[in-house]
Parts: sequence; structure tokens; C-alpha cells
Amino acid sequence: MTFQNEQVDKTSSALARINWGCISAMIIILLVTSFFQKIATINISPETSSILYFVALFVAIILIPLSNWMFNKRIKRIKTSDPKEISLRIFRVAFLTKLVMVSSGFVVDLIIYFLTTNTHLLIVGGIYIVYQMIALPGKDSLFEIVGVEENE
Repeated sequence: MTFQNEQVDKTSSALARINWGCISAMIIILLVTSFFQKIATINISPETSSILYFVALFVAIILIPLSNWMFNKRIKRIKTSDPKEISLRIFRVAFLTKLVMVSSGFVVDLIIYFLTTNTHLLIVGGIYIVYQMIALPGKDSLFEIVGVEENE
């Protein structure tokens, strides 16, 4: 295994650990929010509740495609002629940007769920979690994106 392959392997495994750590935190926060929402109910008007529900849906509809677009835009900046360290750095920044955007949308969704008690927002939170599970490209894709042959 060459040095470049080791760098790609380390980057892939580090991003996978970060991603699954974030997913675990999202699940725990979802469960805790659901539990505390049942204990401490906040009474808001139905009109405000419906407005907040639509805001949460709007945020989800905007953030998921926007994070994909930004990820793809940054990935397109990677050239096979660039040094692999720079390519891997661009990939890490692109993925972490995607992770932060999805996680922030998830947090907004949970805050609105806590205020409105609308269980549909738990489903939207689940969509964020599932999306984050499939967000990280595999190691083979990373080799292809960076331009390193696996057998080098």
C-alpha cells in the first residue's frame, strides 16, 4: 500500500467515524427531545404552530439539496493533477460543510418540534438521519474522486 492509498484510507475512516458519531448524536438528541417534549409542554397557538411547521419543512427542503449542491461544487474543484493532500483537504472540507448544514437543519427541526409537538417533524428528523447515513461516499468513490489508483 502506497502513501497516497494510506492517506485516502485514513481520510475515509476518519470521516466515517465523524459521520457515525454525528448520526449517533442526532439519534440521542432526537430521543431526548421527544422525551422532554412530553414532560414540558409549551402551549402556543395553532396558527403559530402551523407557521413553525412550514418553516421546518421549508428548511428541510432547502438545506438538503443545498448541501448536496455545495458538496458537488467543491468536489468539482478537485483535479487529478493536484497534489493528493490538497485534493483530500478539499474533500474533507466539502464533506464537513455538508455535515454541518444537515446537522443544523436537524437541530432547527427538533427545536420547532419541541415547540409545536407536531409528530410529523419527527419524521423529518428521521429523514435527516437517513440522509446523513448515505451522505458519505465509499472508499472506492473517494479513490476515484481524488484520482488515486487503488493498486498503486
